[in-house]
Amino acid sequence: MKGCAFALAAAFSAEVGDFTRFRSGRQVTAYFGLAPSQRSSGGSVRLGGISGAGNALVRKLAVEGSWCYAAARHQPKLMPRDTGVPLEIRMHGRKGSERLLRRREEMLARGMPAAKANAATAAELVRWLWALGMMCREGAE
Repeated sequence: MKGCAFALAAAFSAEVGDFTRFRSGRQVTAYFGLAPSQRSSGGSVRLGGISGAGNALVRKLAVEGSWCYAAARHQPKLMPRDTGVPLEIRMHGRKGSERLLRRREEMLARGMPAAKANAATAAELVRWLWALGMMCREGAE
């Protein structure tokens, strides 16, 4: 995926360990502190910036990696064939990159500040990485 270099992939997989310990992408996002903070009182719920909980290194790498979508173009790239990664997983990663790029463009077109759009892109990038990890795990079984 665009934005996911070796450092992010290694740190993410080392921190997650067993991918099945998370039931959903939302749990992964919350675990790495990329979910919105929440202030609730009575019937009102107010969402703030990212919570900042969890592993700071992975969060920082994801946010830095998601900045590459600011300059990215809709040019499909596929991993080289000799990586040993099945085609289905490579195609899913490509689909994720396209989705992240499109969603970031939509957020910016609505007038969202670039830093906020980047944090949202980082949160979705982490969810896609978890989904790809789950696919790799299922393929290994």
